[in-house]
Amino acid sequence: MKNNITMRNIAKAAGVSLATVSRAMHNTGYVTEEKRRLIFDTAQKENLNILTFPVDELTNQTLLQTIPIARKANPVGIIIIGSMDEEPDPQLNALLHDSPIPIICIGHTSNYYNFNRIIVDNTKGVYLATQHLLKRGHKSLLYVSSLSLGQFVMQERLNGFTAALSSSSDPDVRHQILQLSESNTEVFDAPHIYQSFKRIFEKNPDITGIVNWSDGLAAIELQCLYDMKIPVPKQVEIIGFDDILTPYLAPPLSSIQMPYNEMADSALQIVADCRRSSSLPLTKTIVLIPKLMIR
Repeated sequence: MKNNITMRNIAKAAGVSLATVSRAMHNTGYVTEEKRRLIFDTAQKENLNILTFPVDELTNQTLLQTIPIARKANPVGIIIIGSMDEEPDPQLNALLHDSPIPIICIGHTSNYYNFNRIIVDNTKGVYLATQHLLKRGHKSLLYVSSLSLGQFVMQERLNGFTAALSSSSDPDVRHQILQLSESNTEVFDAPHIYQSFKRIFEKNPDITGIVNWSDGLAAIELQCLYDMKIPVPKQVEIIGFDDILTPYLAPPLSSIQMPYNEMADSALQIVADCRRSSSLPLTKTIVLIPKLMIR
């Protein structure tokens, strides 16, 4: 067996692009069912039978139900994609601790430490975005927050915004925080979000720099400002988070780019390391740093 397993290896063997493998692994973006089957069949032929299952809501109960089902397929590893705010459940803790195969979660899992985790430094991401706006001379900033990925991730990103503000020595810098309700962001209620943006812009016309929870919010914001005849980025500079939509907007917007390829490669490498070991290695947490893409 090869010492290193990466998405690049799988992409080459399957004859598809690295981006397609990344979308299939993370269940982000569109991948045809035919190509999805090809990618996972290729991974299995490479002696890499890994089960990957995204979940809308990661809870103790979800994992207690899905992990035993997944293990019946005899995979060499299980990759879970999602974030969880719940406190550890003793029954789940025991299930994770006693697992004979590596279980890897790509996402935040509050106080769970009995399985491998690959997480992104959300605080650093928003800090970089906010610091960029401050260095550009913006005096009135807005941070648009959401609960769509849970309380833990929301607080991490908010901490990045406040930390960057605290590091500024400019006494004239002002800021506001727009917290969108969970019910509206879970179903992505675009009309409601649009109206929330419009109200805050009408009330605070001096806002010149905005950091967003996601690219989706940045896109709605861009349309709202266009309708209000507020030029972007001449008058207002917008930064998204994810870097999935923002490169394709008009104008393209800056965004925090998530290290999706590194996340998947890290998960595969944990599986490879476990297979080379005579006993299951100690679990680990890998923290990856996102990148600010300036446009």
